[in-house]
Amino acid sequence: MTSEIIKVKDLLIGDGTPKICVPLNGKSEEELLVQLDLALQEPCDILEWRADFYLAFQDTEEWQPMLSKIRAKTDKPLIFTLRSESEGGQSSLRRSDGLALLRDVCQQGDVDFVDIELFEEDGSLDEAKMEFLVEAAHSNNKRVILSNHDFDKTPDMDAIIKRLHAMERLGADLPKVAYMPLSI
Repeated sequence: MTSEIIKVKDLLIGDGTPKICVPLNGKSEEELLVQLDLALQEPCDILEWRADFYLAFQDTEEWQPMLSKIRAKTDKPLIFTLRSESEGGQSSLRRSDGLALLRDVCQQGDVDFVDIELFEEDGSLDEAKMEFLVEAAHSNNKRVILSNHDFDKTPDMDAIIKRLHAMERLGADLPKVAYMPLSI
């Protein structure tokens, strides 16, 4: 894997000290805006809107007005994440609906990163779908985090390396894996 410095606004990722990312996971507008105000009182480099927490309780069209309210308060680099239940999130949307929402965010949202889960619900990899979404993001000046999560176990090292290489091949700006350790 190559090591590249990613520049988003004035932030350099992959250079200097590790960056601090604060998640915003409020279920309501009020909760989200309180969390945002608290996050902005502390030093942080990036914000991550875990929209799956919010949209699990709202209409899926509500991402646009909420994003506008977040952006009215800050210009910090922002990640848009819609984490599925199968990867530890709150979104119960069908995969196709979740990916359509991510496509819309890529095309219309004032975000800097979109987090896209690498695998389908059945564990397969639809490379054409991933290439389409990555292109939709990149053509709209968004960076892509391709991610994979398993909160039950850690895959073997070969599987992890294959996943990271697939993410890189598919155009991820930042590949991400998060797994549950079961032993030292």
